[in-house]
Amino acid sequence: MVRKKKDSPPPVNPMLAFQVATSYHQAVERLGLWSIDNQDPAKDTSIPHLMLKAFTCELYMKVAYAAENNGATLDNEHELNVLFSRLSSPFRDAVRTEWSKTVEPLRKQLPDARLELYANLKTSRRAFEDFRYFYEGTASDFLLASLPDLLRQTLLHFHPTLRNAPPLFSEWLPVPPPGQEPPHAPHP
Repeated sequence: MVRKKKDSPPPVNPMLAFQVATSYHQAVERLGLWSIDNQDPAKDTSIPHLMLKAFTCELYMKVAYAAENNGATLDNEHELNVLFSRLSSPFRDAVRTEWSKTVEPLRKQLPDARLELYANLKTSRRAFEDFRYFYEGTASDFLLASLPDLLRQTLLHFHPTLRNAPPLFSEWLPVPPPGQEPPHAPHP
């Protein structure tokens, strides 16, 4: 279906969007573990890891928006600070509270670090795009390492029915929740 610019986008299915975000979250976790275990600089995956982490944040925020707004979408918005500002106040407050708990131990170790969530969202607002085109020299800081986990936890707290989301492509290869080992792909 070709959409005219003036047409409003079709509604988003929050359950399906959550499944897709969860699959990216799984990829982020697996890639991060592989990066830590592999010390060979020729096999460095830090750039794709950060890019996927930023994209996972974007997807979880879009899921939250869709779940809070009857499937409405933020269509072409990608900047993390703007996406976050469009979420409901209770959702933002819950994420901020968890963020503060997460960064509190760092405040003593890094007294001069900017640890406020919104400031980091603004600094990292284009991280997905910037890390995709890292070779162009435009990469931003990405100071939101724990944010995908916090967004997921908050989503599940505010929208517990998302816990019932079947794995994406469950008839072919189930995608387990973050932290669990995926099954091996069936051989044709």
